[in-house]
Amino acid sequence: MSPNIYVVASPSMSMSVSETVVVERRRTAHGFHLVMTLLTGGAWGLFVWLPLVLIRRRR
Repeated sequence: MSPNIYVVASPSMSMSVSETVVVERRRTAHGFHLVMTLLTGGAWGLFVWLPLVLIRRRR
């Protein structure tokens, strides 16, 4: 699975100078986490998947 890459360019004072910032956002593998949640009786979803989704959602 390839990560999403976003390119953000900020304007500058001069037309010849620009700044480019590349931000890579990792996606959550929901299929894997669903299988792990089912295999562990819900513990994986409660203690790993849910906190991971909440932390990544804040960004």
